Amino acid sequence: MVSKKDIAAVVVTTIVALAGFELFLEHVARIKPVPSGWGWAASPRRLLSKSTGDAEANQLGYRGQPIQYGKDDYVVVLVGDSQVEAASEPLDKMPERLLEAELASRMGRPVKVFSLAASGWGQDQQLQALDRYLKDWRADMVLAWATPGNDFWENTFADRSATVVAGPIKPTFLVKDDRLDGPYYAASFYYGGYAITQLMAEVYGKAKNKPVAQMISDAWKTRLPIRPRSTSPSCAQYPKADQQALLTSGDRYSLSDKYRMESLEDLAASKTHYAPYMLPQTEMDDYQRRLTGLLLAQIKDVSGQHGAKMKVFYITKKLPSHTIVCVGTDQGGWFTVDRNFDAVMSKIVPKEDLINIPVEGGKEVNVSDADRHLSTIGNQRAMTGLAAELTR
Repeated sequence: MVSKKDIAAVVVTTIVALAGFELFLEHVARIKPVPSGWGWAASPRRLLSKSTGDAEANQLGYRGQPIQYGKDDYVVVLVGDSQVEAASEPLDKMPERLLEAELASRMGRPVKVFSLAASGWGQDQQLQALDRYLKDWRADMVLAWATPGNDFWENTFADRSATVVAGPIKPTFLVKDDRLDGPYYAASFYYGGYAITQLMAEVYGKAKNKPVAQMISDAWKTRLPIRPRSTSPSCAQYPKADQQALLTSGDRYSLSDKYRMESLEDLAASKTHYAPYMLPQTEMDDYQRRLTGLLLAQIKDVSGQHGAKMKVFYITKKLPSHTIVCVGTDQGGWFTVDRNFDAVMSKIVPKEDLINIPVEGGKEVNVSDADRHLSTIGNQRAMTGLAAELTR
């Protein structure tokens, strides 16, 4: 008969062996944690910069000028995504520098503007970056540059990919009882909490041809109110438009006609640039709006706790564009869309905190036909308009 002492000895020996193996995996085999979030070093648009060195990053690792200011400077923090990062533009023509000059001219006092942004960010990473900034530096104003075509789905999922194939993992929040719950994956982590469980996950993933990031992404979806969405038979009446052709050779499509655009994004899960603009609306669309609204409200709360005012702004380009009324594929079905940014943003941000900046012009306001980010000209017009609104 096995005594309690023998059982205890086995248990203790097993625990010690597992602890030793865990230390071996972490410090000798160097099993790497799953990276969560990214800055300038891992920005998907970094290669567009003429100088991709880390010298372009501020103290927090985001593209922009060093965080240095005087006691009399009016300090503005610009949080956002690729629009703020402006990887294709010179450092001295980034939005932070253009806005800095415009505000200083209008306010008649020294101004400093610092960027907390990277390509592919939603308000989840922006909130985390702002928290880190405010631990060591001050701000008089926090400006959240919203991108309504991206933010809703980016905030909702644990990875940054609009397809069923998982992208990089990032800090993520849930909505529970109309409050933010999280962040989950706030920093790099071991799958399951330990290097041992991560090693097991990697072995399992290789056998199933499923990377760890994909397992995390798939599991996260089960926590969301994803519901079936009805297809729209009426979409069949519109001619198809290829997305790449629309960007690079749009002249072949009439500006007066309506089109249905083929999209390989994960439309069924609302993991798409067209969320939450797809019709008819589902519980998932409402969830994405509530989550994004709560994140922006939290950014305002954090700013206020440190004595800073906060505004949300977004850009509306006033140039001719093609009318897309449906997205989808012949295999997955077609869905009606109505990308009315004004209507959606006004539902999640209080009127007194929301600024819409129209940018007039033609193709010159974009980097290129294939890259619809703002060019230096576009950024200058946008920041001029923003400064005017802030100092009105």
